[in-house]
Amino acid sequence: MERLIEHANLPTRGLDALHPFVVEKREEVAGYLRTPVPVMRCRECQAQRCFIGGDICPIGNGLAALLESDPGHAFGEMVSYEADADLAVANLECPLFDGHSPIRKSGPTLKAPVCVASRIRKAGFGLLTLANNHLRDHGSDGVQSAIAACRNAAIETVGAGEHLEEAQQVKIVELAGMKLGFIGACEGVLPGDT
Repeated sequence: MERLIEHANLPTRGLDALHPFVVEKREEVAGYLRTPVPVMRCRECQAQRCFIGGDICPIGNGLAALLESDPGHAFGEMVSYEADADLAVANLECPLFDGHSPIRKSGPTLKAPVCVASRIRKAGFGLLTLANNHLRDHGSDGVQSAIAACRNAAIETVGAGEHLEEAQQVKIVELAGMKLGFIGACEGVLPGDT
């Protein structure tokens, strides 16, 4: 267990005092996202599982895979972790927007069609963080479209909203009597910055 904790870049001394989670196993998984996945379980509520993934950016080949008949194909073997979880969380790295109003900026402007929200939900994700460097790639319309698409697909969101206070709210999720708080934050971009 010490080796697994060290491999996951977690502190090895005093871990129990910090939080009740332990690394159960760490596996390399194949699929569109080739990422080592630390699988964690809570000693106090072993019946509940929370999967926390990284970025979802359904563009190019990722979009094509997500739109296939089984949206789990886009996530390869990781879909089994999502399916086994009571809550699966990831970061949506682009707005879900069917319009075309890219902002002027350096770097790429990204977007994915609104219809992928239901596919992301079908793949097992129930909470998406939206605060990132691409959410405003299509301005406020893109932001509001992403929030609405997630809401319509029964996906909770954190890190974006109609106003700053809403965007800064902590999303509290309760699993087996244990409350988990999620925030969504990224570097700031001021109006007029490009």
